[in-house]
Amino acid sequence: VNAIVSNPLDIMKVRVQCQIGADGGAFRTIANMLRTEGLASLGKGLAPKIWMAVPVSALSSVSYEMIMTLSRTSPVEDPPSKGPVSSVLGVQGLGVS
Repeated sequence: VNAIVSNPLDIMKVRVQCQIGADGGAFRTIANMLRTEGLASLGKGLAPKIWMAVPVSALSSVSYEMIMTLSRTSPVEDPPSKGPVSSVLGVQGLGVS
């Protein structure tokens, strides 16, 4: 949906930037595009944008779902009764943690 909405604005922006010395502005540029090229001119370049967005969105959704599934199924471990230093060194009763 984002690509469909933003594509005409991107086309208009590029055409305004490419008009050196022209004093047309955004609205005049869109009017000229519609008059000379028709409504289809606002959709130029839309297919590559969609072809790029679909895999990115799919990968993002799958990654999110996998992370959420893994985070729900992994057991929550209780903290050890001894601190990490004392359990590694085998020191007991010294209050080292």
